[in-house]
Amino acid sequence: MSARDTNLDTVLDDLELLVGRLFDFLELVRQELYARLEEADAAGGAPTLETISGLARVLQGRLALEGTLVAGAGISFAPDVLAGSPRHMEWWTRPREEARSQPLPVSYDPQSLSFYDYLEAEWFVCARDHGACVVGPYVDAFGTDEDVITLSLSCLHAGAFVGVCSLDLRAGELGVRVTRALRELDRGAALVNAEGRVIASTVVAHLPGSLLRDLEPGRRRGERTGWSVLPLD
Repeated sequence: MSARDTNLDTVLDDLELLVGRLFDFLELVRQELYARLEEADAAGGAPTLETISGLARVLQGRLALEGTLVAGAGISFAPDVLAGSPRHMEWWTRPREEARSQPLPVSYDPQSLSFYDYLEAEWFVCARDHGACVVGPYVDAFGTDEDVITLSLSCLHAGAFVGVCSLDLRAGELGVRVTRALRELDRGAALVNAEGRVIASTVVAHLPGSLLRDLEPGRRRGERTGWSVLPLD
């Protein structure tokens, strides 16, 4: 491996560490959820919104620590897991202009204009079917209206799928951080997702959002993200 390749891999390694740390947070949220579901089981009743009410504090605390990089985080429940709530997202967002996080204002009524069918969202389906996923960038039309990258972790309790723990990264802010690192290299380079979509680049011809499909197909991919750092000269 050349020194130039090592530099590219170092950028990817740093991103894998960041994403790994954020997945560690999702694991913490998942374990907090399991503890509350087990309490409901021990009490002989079905879990309710009150059962999970303490999770808001955990989510709000993490959003405060992450600053503006993380746009939102929460748990999206499978149908009928919570008694009296056929669908529910315990999801908190932190708009850039706000110092405090706030609950996501969506409706679970299919007849409502603000209905959010999160059960069909790619990040939900992917985590449900594969355990853990990194999806995006895509436009978060039901949250921040920004480009986001969603990290998701499936939740299984007592052998049953109960939902997905997720968080949204602001793709633009992540891109700024990555571009700063790429500019330290001695060559043009870009960070691309698993589909070849550019997340960050130092080359004007390959701006974020463009495709670099099939460019150096043998290039190393991150184990957690599926991302690659590609040379562009």
